[in-house]
Amino acid sequence: MARRNYIEDILSVRLRSELSPRWGSASLRLLALDVALQNLRESASELIKYFPIGVVAVLEAFFRSAIAELVDHGPPYSENAACFEKDKGLRLDFALVLAIQGKKITLGELVGHLVPCKSLEDIDRNMSTVLQTSFLERLTTTTDRWAVEVEGAERNPIIQDVARIFGDVEEIFRLRHVYCHEIADLEKPDPVNIRRCFESSSIFLKAADQLIWDVVAPGAPLTQSAMNQKASEDFHSSSKALDAVLKEMLGYLNEEDKKEFLAAQVAWEKFRELDAMASANRWGRGGTIWGTLHPRHGQAITESRLDDLKRELAVQRKSASRAKPDGS
Repeated sequence: MARRNYIEDILSVRLRSELSPRWGSASLRLLALDVALQNLRESASELIKYFPIGVVAVLEAFFRSAIAELVDHGPPYSENAACFEKDKGLRLDFALVLAIQGKKITLGELVGHLVPCKSLEDIDRNMSTVLQTSFLERLTTTTDRWAVEVEGAERNPIIQDVARIFGDVEEIFRLRHVYCHEIADLEKPDPVNIRRCFESSSIFLKAADQLIWDVVAPGAPLTQSAMNQKASEDFHSSSKALDAVLKEMLGYLNEEDKKEFLAAQVAWEKFRELDAMASANRWGRGGTIWGTLHPRHGQAITESRLDDLKRELAVQRKSASRAKPDGS
């Protein structure tokens, strides 16, 4: 039997996910399921079996994406991912290493793709491994920042009835297994049970999404105006860091090289602005979110340029050090 091509699998998933697979796509899919479930006739007993299947698909995609995001966020989560090798026997072959090194896929995408997500137990084990703390326990104390900080609600956990919510998520996985792998003609679908499990799974995902945001972006701005301001500040900070590296680089160049280097930098700055404009217009033309998208994309391009120049600067420093007569 031919070995699965994990690189192609991951790239195919990425191409099928236009929005963020974690919450953007998940929330839209849940909304579509909710509308369809409300409009379903009581007599459609066979069709209602699809809803546990659809909800589990959302759960699996969400948590695979969450694992990828956490691992790619960097230490300590990228380092914690090494624990999967011991627990699950995950192995990297040469083709996968090359794909990661060449930035065709990310380490997080690979880990998220390979770990099992077939039950609440799997989800808890995977997320606890990456976070190095009990995921489900931490989930029980997670609060809705928007409700508290913007709407002025009391600081209550998103998951109020822990036993019911977790039990319903386990039940939705059980139902999905039954409807996918068994004929199960003696187990008649219970619309009330399926509706309750659907609602509980939605609450579970909302709490999980908030927990992940608390981890990767603690204290991040919530309102659009605050996000626009923070994005602008971060872009300005990255640009200042780049200016400092550029200034030092110029000190190592002769006049001819300096002239060419500055011409390239001016061209790059024009590209950065045009690319940031195009990206922001593509996703947020005419909307208030444009003020976040434009500087965020500009920041990403700037940081990539900064990394490249830092490597080149290190070479220049080393070369200059060797050229000194005393080697000092």
